[in-house]
Amino acid sequence: MEKGISQKETAILNAVMCLVKKGTPPHLVKVADVAREAGIGKGTVYEYFSSKEELLIRAFSFTIGRMVETLLAEFREAPNFREGMMKVFDFLIECDCRSFSLFHFCDTEMLALAHHRLFDQIYHSYFDTILDCLDRIVSRGVDEGAFPPPISTSYGRYVLIAAFSGFHTTLTARTMAGDQSFPVSELKEFAYKSLRRSLTPEEKSVESSREGQLDL
Repeated sequence: MEKGISQKETAILNAVMCLVKKGTPPHLVKVADVAREAGIGKGTVYEYFSSKEELLIRAFSFTIGRMVETLLAEFREAPNFREGMMKVFDFLIECDCRSFSLFHFCDTEMLALAHHRLFDQIYHSYFDTILDCLDRIVSRGVDEGAFPPPISTSYGRYVLIAAFSGFHTTLTARTMAGDQSFPVSELKEFAYKSLRRSLTPEEKSVESSREGQLDL
């Protein structure tokens, strides 16, 4: 996550993501357009970033960091773990419904910059930020008795990622199929209950094994 950056750097990074959200593919973003969007001269951009590639990588890191901060703030403000998870699912929906798709940007655009000298440093920092977010979510679930401590930190992370990925994939498939009647609220509830069952010892979850069934 980017820390200690100046207001001018922030304006430049925000300008990059603003252009992307308006529909410009990241690899087609021009420094001149970024400068215009930020209300500064083109030369000023190069005072802070040595190349367009560095600018894109740092914009990616900056955006991920802010999104995680926003997500964790909403999760913490929720009255309980269940409502916090509903906030997370809503967040995933919001990300994917924007003209700018965070998932596409992460999976496609950033990999094209893998050769850059800053890529490993920034990308590893990004993953550390995400893992910390997952750990905080699991910790609250344990503290509130939603499920017992996972058998390992890695397993807790894996279950959360699987729940989020399954939710996102199913929602995307239904949306692409034009299914407007699909109950998103039921999908959120199904994903939540599946998460809890996956983190609950089998002998304790047998009774609830039929709960939250959903025709996918």
